[in-house]
Amino acid sequence: MIARAILAFLALPVTFAALVPWLLSRIPGPLISQTHYGVLPVLIGVVVLIISVISFYRRGKGTLAPWDPPRFLVVQDLYRFNRNPMYVGITLIIFGWAMITGKPWNYVYAVMLPFIFHLRIILYEETEMERLYGTQWERYKRSVPRWGVRVGNWPFHGWIGLGLVAVFWTLNWSLSGLRSHWGFFPLWLGYCLTIDALAFIRKGDSMLTRDPRKYIALFLISMPAWWLFELLNWRTHNWLYLGRESFTDLEFVLFASLSFSTVMPAVFGTAELAGTWDRIVKIRPGFRIVPTRPTLLGFFFTGWVM
Repeated sequence: MIARAILAFLALPVTFAALVPWLLSRIPGPLISQTHYGVLPVLIGVVVLIISVISFYRRGKGTLAPWDPPRFLVVQDLYRFNRNPMYVGITLIIFGWAMITGKPWNYVYAVMLPFIFHLRIILYEETEMERLYGTQWERYKRSVPRWGVRVGNWPFHGWIGLGLVAVFWTLNWSLSGLRSHWGFFPLWLGYCLTIDALAFIRKGDSMLTRDPRKYIALFLISMPAWWLFELLNWRTHNWLYLGRESFTDLEFVLFASLSFSTVMPAVFGTAELAGTWDRIVKIRPGFRIVPTRPTLLGFFFTGWVM
């Protein structure tokens, strides 16, 4: 058993928290926000990760590997406070690594990997937990949050949002040179999560808490939707992107698509939050344009001429 636990630890956490960040740090690039204070989250993450792995071995009588899972549901130790402390530990490690190296791709990895973890949890792991442990899992799920420890009524994803806004707003205004290609997405993702948390506080639920899958789908739908506006802008030239010449066409499409993915979640989340105030809901509608055939044709031809 101990040999299998060590093998699983080397195959999974060591790969994601050490090998991949090390390989990313070898990619040449400018340094951004490099600081030795990253040692602190690395140390905290290592402690959290080791305690979580030991809990799987001692309490669950298994390993963290999907091919050798625990035989019993682990609800003790750090799992009393959070359902996924192992993922939290890995996230702290890779974020600390990014701070130490200052490499852009390490920061990108530190932002993206937690969302990959989240997708795996909601699409696979929690379904498996329900199948394996039934009512025991349901009781545990109701009493312990998926991410972090809820402070008062403020949901944990709201803290993530505030953290992203604080970090990337500061980086955006303190650094010079090109930075929006890596800083725009996490900054606006922070806005989306914060607004969603505010809506949750105001009305008791939100887009993310009601249906996480549909909320994630908004990001995916938003990308092609905004590219339609870019197609119009190709003709009208209403806006342009400074520094476009610094990227290949493929790089520009990838970075731009990632940034465009936040549009719909930000707009719909803001609309839901605004709808929680009676003064806004009670505003009388203004002048209404009836969508008759002549009206629509008039708008169509006017827009085409313009």
